[in-house]
Amino acid sequence: MNPTNGNTEAVIANWLNNLSEETEIGFATGIRDISNQLNNPPSEFLAIVENPSLSDKIRFSALYGTLVFYWQKSDYIQYRTLVDKYEHIFGEHPLFITFKAQYYGSLGYDESKLTLAVDYACQAVKKTPGLPNVLHLYAALIADLGDIVETIQKNQLIEAERMINRAIALDNGKYAKYFATKARILCQLDRFKEARQNIQKAIELEPSDGIHYTLRLGDYQTIRSNINLSERTKQFHYQQEQSLKRLDEVSFKVVELLGLLAAVIAFLVTGTEMAKGLEFHDAVRLMVVVGGTILIIFSAYSLIFFGGRLRFIQIIVLILGMLLVLTAGFSTFHKIIELVH
Repeated sequence: MNPTNGNTEAVIANWLNNLSEETEIGFATGIRDISNQLNNPPSEFLAIVENPSLSDKIRFSALYGTLVFYWQKSDYIQYRTLVDKYEHIFGEHPLFITFKAQYYGSLGYDESKLTLAVDYACQAVKKTPGLPNVLHLYAALIADLGDIVETIQKNQLIEAERMINRAIALDNGKYAKYFATKARILCQLDRFKEARQNIQKAIELEPSDGIHYTLRLGDYQTIRSNINLSERTKQFHYQQEQSLKRLDEVSFKVVELLGLLAAVIAFLVTGTEMAKGLEFHDAVRLMVVVGGTILIIFSAYSLIFFGGRLRFIQIIVLILGMLLVLTAGFSTFHKIIELVH
């Protein structure tokens, strides 16, 4: 392809006619190369689209170039206007369904519209499974949907990752934006380290002399910031869940402790009532046994409450309780049995 001064319609038509078929990888890159040769791509392309004497292939290729131009300029209103205008003429072309996917994907972050866009993109992948830009479109729309739908299915994200990996492989890893889209998907899969690696790859690959360099770099930096924010948010939610879990455990143990206190009080009251029927020395022994038992109960419960972490003071209290029970217990229990009988 040789640039010309004042590109005529005939020259541009000839360039378009020599392009690969629209279902082949070279078609999209060829359109971009032609667009870079033009002084006013949308005007010059549309003049060809409106020329019925030219072949269907040439006119559709010109429409494709026009739509690519408006998409890159984020002029979505003009993009949708052209898709609506020419659908009845070019709607049967395999790539036209990608225009429909982008059409609904450009209508804002609306779940129903994005879902419809994903459906169109899925149909496009089935029609042209070997085109990296079509595979990327599907993955990018899934990433857009994941940005607004918290309950997006994991299998959708995994399928999107598979698609973008295929796109990268078909493109030999040369197109920076594919890595940026992969980073978004990996972020939504909570694989933050890999996501950061891929967005860094996108930043490094983006041509600094490209006309969209500043805009693309800004997008990539935003994606990197979102990855870091998502990771911190995930960590915060995890810590919050763990805190709530521990709070529930403590609450349950407090209820257990209250029940234990009630049982100990009942045990103490019963022991006191039984001591009234004993002689002084026997009553003292009984109360010593009651005290020792209470020490054993609370030292054992503290082991459960603190997760089995044995401390020196717990051992001392447990041994003291056992000594009190063993020292005064035998004769006291004998007196209690006599008292009962």
